[in-house]
Amino acid sequence: MGMVLLATKIVVALYVLASNIANLIQWHHYTLSLSLGLGAPILQTVCSTLLMGLVVVEHIKSLAPSTLVISYAFLKSVFTAAIMRTSIQNGDAILAFSAPLLVSAYLLLLCVELVGKHRLLRNKDVPTVSASSFISKSLYLWLLPLLWTGRNKTLTIDDCGNIPLELRAAASTKPLQRMLVAMPHQNHHLVRASLRAFPLLFFSPIPPRVLLLLASFAQPLLVSRMISYVSNPDSPTAQGWALVGGFVCTYAVISLMTSIYWEKVFNCTVRYRGALVGNIYGKTLRLSSAAGREMGGGVASTYMSVDVERVCQGLETVHELWAAVVSIILAVALLYSQATWPAFLPLMITFIVVMTSGYVSKGMGGAHRKWLGSTDKRVKFLVSIIDNYLPMKLGRYEDAFAQRAANLRAEEMKGARSFYYNLTAIGALTETAWAASTLSVLGPYSALAAIGHDALDPRRLFTIVATINLLAPPLSMLGDILPQLRAAYSSLKRIEYYLQLEELVPRLPPLPAADGGSQEKQPDEVSAHISLQEASFSWGADKPPFLGSISLELSVPHLHVCVGPVASGKTFFLLSLLGETVCTEGSFWPARTPIAYTAQDPLIISGTIRDNIVFGQEFSEQWYNTVLNACALTVDISRMSSKDGTFVGERGATLSGGQRQRISLARAVYARAPWTFLDDPFSALDAESEDHIFLALFGPNGLLRNRGVVLVTHNAKHLNSADSVVVLSGGTVKYHGTLEEIIALGYNFDRDMNPDRDLPTTKMRSPEEVVRTEDRVDEEESGEKGIPKASQGFTPLSVLHANGWLVRLPGGHHPVVSDRVGKTCTTDLSTAVV
Repeated sequence: MGMVLLATKIVVALYVLASNIANLIQWHHYTLSLSLGLGAPILQTVCSTLLMGLVVVEHIKSLAPSTLVISYAFLKSVFTAAIMRTSIQNGDAILAFSAPLLVSAYLLLLCVELVGKHRLLRNKDVPTVSASSFISKSLYLWLLPLLWTGRNKTLTIDDCGNIPLELRAAASTKPLQRMLVAMPHQNHHLVRASLRAFPLLFFSPIPPRVLLLLASFAQPLLVSRMISYVSNPDSPTAQGWALVGGFVCTYAVISLMTSIYWEKVFNCTVRYRGALVGNIYGKTLRLSSAAGREMGGGVASTYMSVDVERVCQGLETVHELWAAVVSIILAVALLYSQATWPAFLPLMITFIVVMTSGYVSKGMGGAHRKWLGSTDKRVKFLVSIIDNYLPMKLGRYEDAFAQRAANLRAEEMKGARSFYYNLTAIGALTETAWAASTLSVLGPYSALAAIGHDALDPRRLFTIVATINLLAPPLSMLGDILPQLRAAYSSLKRIEYYLQLEELVPRLPPLPAADGGSQEKQPDEVSAHISLQEASFSWGADKPPFLGSISLELSVPHLHVCVGPVASGKTFFLLSLLGETVCTEGSFWPARTPIAYTAQDPLIISGTIRDNIVFGQEFSEQWYNTVLNACALTVDISRMSSKDGTFVGERGATLSGGQRQRISLARAVYARAPWTFLDDPFSALDAESEDHIFLALFGPNGLLRNRGVVLVTHNAKHLNSADSVVVLSGGTVKYHGTLEEIIALGYNFDRDMNPDRDLPTTKMRSPEEVVRTEDRVDEEESGEKGIPKASQGFTPLSVLHANGWLVRLPGGHHPVVSDRVGKTCTTDLSTAVV
């Protein structure tokens, strides 16, 4: 099919060439008697020869019909038709024979080139609009098949086809992102970067808008000539036909240019919207923890919805601003030719309206910022409610939160009311300007005619009225455009501020060299070790350090357990190792390998259980099932109707706290990263699940046994399995080393985990001491009659279990002593033999 269309185009191009050769021969005979040159026919024949090659190249290289070939064929057919008409009227039989051949050849080439190639493409995913000609796009003919399909069925998304590649967010995000990084941060950084990233996109609406302006101001001239023609009975008929043709062409150009202009404007708006949203989204992912905490939650969604919408509204009107100014200048010039000095009165009215509108709109920027600030506060509050919906329902706080939300909404409406008051005032001024401009011209013009005892000229009156009608829209538009542009600029500055916030930059400092200097390592020498030398960390470069004077060496494959009292900075310590904080003093060499991280508050996306665990990585069923077993998720998933395809809801609303934490932990394990950072991952788990998971991950054959792990915990029993222990207290590392080493240095779990409590010093007991514990509580110590521990659930077995020496396997059978002891034991319900 494609070769048939190409062959047809070649045949038609040959026909065009043959017609031009015949025309050249005819002109040669015609000019022998008139002594005319042959330059024009020869040039036309040469162009026809080049046209054949252009047709072939455009057919092969272009997805859509060639705009150049279509324009050339259309214009040549129109101009050649005019020559043919003149030749027939003058009785030139020779030229009257060759001209129709040329007209038919160009029209045939135009029709053949307009045939779409969408059905011929190998890639059927190419959008229909991308494979359509510019005429089809301008007249929206490419929508006809879709409308025809919609007459018999309800249209779906699949029927609408794919989005054009240039309108997708990925295609528009990258150019703006590159310019934001490449250009220095100066005033109007986002505006300058946008103009550098999309120069043709922003200026593409200018040519059709200029043509639309010229065609619009041709109307008063045509009206003037038409009235003159009607007023003169002796006017030739041909002049009337010419005026009709002029009106047809003028309104055809107005219709076509309006379509093309708004297509370019909306194309620009959609692409820039995608660029802004894409960069805001990317910035949110790269935002540093300090900046994220300062901005709060829900701010990015406000930027991507409210602010981007304001910018797009302003972008739709920015070309109308300069067009309005040019229209006013042209209208005043045309009015001056008809009414002399009263033509300048609309300028005075326009000046008064602009100055008054500018004065009124001064308060719009502050009102708009106040409005958006109230919107941010309300959105943050609603996001926090959604995030904590279940506790809110359990605590019966619905009425209180509903009242708070209503108050925030009322406060938001106060800011909006101030903004719209100013907007209404400007709109009233704008509407008054049109009526005042009309009276300011017609009134003095009528007075001048009465003073000079001259009759009112209908031609001048109709021309003045037609010109004022062209002057009214830009006058009324100025008042509407200026507030929108102010609001758009205010939102653009907010987005610019957000895009310039501090973000998490991958830090790859040089490794220390043997001579004490530094040297850059090659990729194959990249180290997985983490080194800190007298390092201090804070949330920002201008803020005091939260942790200071830390000197550590963390290596793989080892389990490093971090403990400390509440608010000692354990989570901050993990974030610092991740590079989420700022190292203000000392040296910090982070791991140059991938890191898996599980936070205290589990990250659960809206999707299935498998989506949350695999998280975009390559799926391996065997490894996936192994991870599920290790994280004690197999039984939970088996009880669900859709198994691991169960939809977990927003932030895991359908899951329990323990299930969310185990899924988050399973994601980190599934990643198989060289380093895994776990921030108190067992806090929401029961003792049995915790023991099972700990043994499956850190036991002799644990899944994380051969990887580097930093585990933050409050449970002392995990210290027994640690290769090294990091104790944080007082904003620094108080102890670091093996468990035996820090105990020798004076570490006591009860005392150091609860520094504010005056607890007696207790010595950590050995397994033998635990086993020798009596079966009854001392009556004098308890103050009541002794109760057998078995009846309380405190058997020697559970005592071993509580102290971390004994780990229970799935099903409650064959308990084993933890990896630190290195021995196994078998027990019944009341005894334990080590």
